[in-house]
Amino acid sequence: MAVSFKMSGRIDAPVDALVERMTDPEEQERISKHFGSEVARCTRSDGTAGPHIELYTEEPDRKMGGTNKSTLFMDWDLDRRVCRWRREDHGYGDRFTMTGEMRLEPVGDTSMMHERGELTIDYPIFGKQIAKKIARALERKQPEKCQYWEERIGS
Repeated sequence: MAVSFKMSGRIDAPVDALVERMTDPEEQERISKHFGSEVARCTRSDGTAGPHIELYTEEPDRKMGGTNKSTLFMDWDLDRRVCRWRREDHGYGDRFTMTGEMRLEPVGDTSMMHERGELTIDYPIFGKQIAKKIARALERKQPEKCQYWEERIGS
C-alpha cells in the first residue's frame, strides 16, 4: 500500500528565477550534494512542454552500510510551472517506487512550492512502516529545501 505525502513552502524569490534554477543540471547536482549525495550527475534534454532532467545520485546508507544509488526523472511543463517526477532506486527493482508532482505558484515577488507524492516499499511486515518514516522525513526537510533555493537565487 502506498504512503502519501504532501508539503508546501514559501520561497522568497520570483517564480521564474526559481524555475530557471530548478531546471539547471548544475544546480540539481549542487542541491543533491548539499543534502548528502557524494556523487551527483545530471543531464537535461528539452521536450515540447519543457525540459526532461535525469539526476543520478549516490549517497551513503548510514543505517545499513554501503551506498544507495538512485535516479530521479523530472519532466517539466514550463507553462504550468509543474514538474512530474519519479525516483528509481537501483538494486531494489520494483520493490521501491516513489512518484510525485511539484507545482510552483507565484505569490507577488515570492513563490510557493507545493509538492505531493506517493511512496511504496514492497517488503513484508516493515515496508509500510519504512515508507511512512521516509515520507515524514521528506516533509520535515521541506523548510530546509525552501531555504536552500532562497539562498541560491539570492546569490
